[in-house]
Amino acid sequence: MKEQNLCILIDFENIAAGTERENLGRFNTKLVMNHLKEKGRVVIARAYGDWGRFAKFKQALLEQGISMMELTSYRGQDKNRADIALVVDAMELVYSRPHIQTFVLLSGDSDFTPLVMKLRELDKRIIGLGTRKATSRLLASSCDEFIFYDNLLKRSHREEESNDETSLSPKPITSQEAFTLLVDTIKVIQRDEPRPVSAGMVKQFILRKTPTFDETDFGYSGFTDFLEAADKAQLVQLINNDKGGGYLVSIKGNGPIVQKVELPKYKNPLAQAFSEKLIEDGFHPTKHFTRHTVVHEFVDHILERRAKKKRSTLVFTYGDIARRCRKTEPSASTSEVDSILNALYKAGELYGNDQKPIRSKKANFTIKKDAEELLKTLRSFYVELLVKHHEEGFLAENIEALCELLWNDTIHIEETKAILQAVIAAQTSDAESENGKLASTTTLDTVETNSKEKASSSTTPDAVNNEPINQSDSSRAGDGDDKETTEDIKTDDDAKTTSERVTEKKTAAKKTTRRKSSASTKTTEESPTTKTKTKRATARKKTTKTTKTAAAESPADSTESPQSEEPKKPVKKAASTTKN
Repeated sequence: MKEQNLCILIDFENIAAGTERENLGRFNTKLVMNHLKEKGRVVIARAYGDWGRFAKFKQALLEQGISMMELTSYRGQDKNRADIALVVDAMELVYSRPHIQTFVLLSGDSDFTPLVMKLRELDKRIIGLGTRKATSRLLASSCDEFIFYDNLLKRSHREEESNDETSLSPKPITSQEAFTLLVDTIKVIQRDEPRPVSAGMVKQFILRKTPTFDETDFGYSGFTDFLEAADKAQLVQLINNDKGGGYLVSIKGNGPIVQKVELPKYKNPLAQAFSEKLIEDGFHPTKHFTRHTVVHEFVDHILERRAKKKRSTLVFTYGDIARRCRKTEPSASTSEVDSILNALYKAGELYGNDQKPIRSKKANFTIKKDAEELLKTLRSFYVELLVKHHEEGFLAENIEALCELLWNDTIHIEETKAILQAVIAAQTSDAESENGKLASTTTLDTVETNSKEKASSSTTPDAVNNEPINQSDSSRAGDGDDKETTEDIKTDDDAKTTSERVTEKKTAAKKTTRRKSSASTKTTEESPTTKTKTKRATARKKTTKTTKTAAAESPADSTESPQSEEPKKPVKKAASTTKN
């Protein structure tokens, strides 16, 4: 919880005159400042007025650390000077002191309404304080919080002595007053949220009210010893803080104190034994009516948050349900709430965004069943835990003890038998499915081992060491060598087994596929170059044809033509002689 810095601005003429007009007595500065210190740390406190008229309040203001801003009146005609000075200072502090989050205005005058609206516009929290009759409704409704001075007087338990506001040196408090101050401080802190608070926060709040507080004045070596003495006096209750160390403090009998859950009293001793066994597993069954109350409050809380479109996490749900169950009848302790919610979490009834049971208590969850169905789930869950510890026949024989554990009576025996039979049937089906899975995995393992053994037995060292024979060398040799080589090949082929031949064929097929794939890749890679080569070859052919035709037409080639036609002339002559 982050500490708030307060700036207190007092229109003293308005507040002091209001208390006197309403017969509330002299304005009690100490009472007001003690109450405001509960809201946060007072950084600035200023009071505006003509202190010649209000001289009797000076000592009280000095004791409370309030600065008095003098605004001397002039013939009674400038009564609004204090109001204007207060507004100017407030606007200056907004921009020059950004660490101030809360402004406290002690006045009931409606003239300050525009100032309040402007401060809220600048994201500041406004607390107003004034008398009930002299306060404007417009001003009270504009503030984030408005405190009536009349109510503060009613809340005060003891009257202030007449000389308290005139004494300059504060009187040392006694040990009994210190214990009273401790209890009052814890009540103030737990007013908004009733839960145990850390010892450091308690000490901080005490020092706000009485800065001179020191536990060593009462004979204690430290604040922890002071708290332990209060615990022994049955004034407060201390809880070990497992997260941050030290103590958590709460008033005796107030707040969600961690208490031991009392075991319900059973008539049957076996029911008592069943309950202790569940507690050892970490799931206290509690009483039937307590379980009914917690589950119904849990369902209502989750549905309310769902209607407001708010998410729920189990970490924060523990405290929410514990606070709700403290107001119910019968009430449930925090440990009982925790045990029941943990059982629902373990049973898988809290579903996450993926519509599966959540695995972490920090995950967002929702529920799919109503309260009565969740109560049935809890009973089945408790029976499942007991079935793991006891035999089926033992629970069936002692069904009355089991019924007393679940219902706190012996009327619901038939329902208890049905729950037990359903749990046993579910567990047997799960066991059969697991056995089937194990059998399938074992058969697969045996098949794999058998195939490996066959492959290892088929391979021999002689077949592995054989080498191929070079046929080119055998062809070069004589006939005798050919016979010897063929005989050797036959003997080698006989030695080879069928499995080895199959492996050789597979390796040869793999090699051919690799060669084909490499050749295809090469052709694909060289395809553009081959296209250019073919284009160049066709161009060359065309050029050779054109050169031949040009050479036939030229006279230089005619001298060479008779030589080429010489063998044809005698053929023609022979033909002519035959004709003659």
